[in-house]
Amino acid sequence: MMRRWTALSAALAAGVLGSVLVATPASASTTAQRSCSVSVDAGTFRLTVSADYVDNATTRIRTWTGFRFLLRGGPTDNDHNNVNIRVYEYGVEKWAYNSPDYLEYDRSYRLSTATPVRTRMTAPVLLTFEGIFDVSLGADPSCTALVYA
Repeated sequence: MMRRWTALSAALAAGVLGSVLVATPASASTTAQRSCSVSVDAGTFRLTVSADYVDNATTRIRTWTGFRFLLRGGPTDNDHNNVNIRVYEYGVEKWAYNSPDYLEYDRSYRLSTATPVRTRMTAPVLLTFEGIFDVSLGADPSCTALVYA
């Protein structure tokens, strides 16, 4: 009798474990790179961006796991640039980030979020990346790269 209970318990545990492993199918992806640029007397400045996400086919939820960006164009010793990122779902802001004022040119950055940023896989989602480029003695030029997901 004890062997039957042990075999039954093992079969149930294997079935539960199997369904837990299968119940959350997900696939990791990265958006296509997008960029923007702005030209001023100080030169041409460029922001190149992309975002990483994981789709859960069961729940139809997209979890944004990271945001990548690269600033180019200014003197290599310039380190007072900014990038502001927004995630919109159905035109409503879901998440916002304003970088500190010390980003450098020609350095790749990857921002991971402290709390998950989730959108529906079927919803129209827009990511905006605003690059603000530091120039001496003048207004700081900016441009915005858009990622539609």
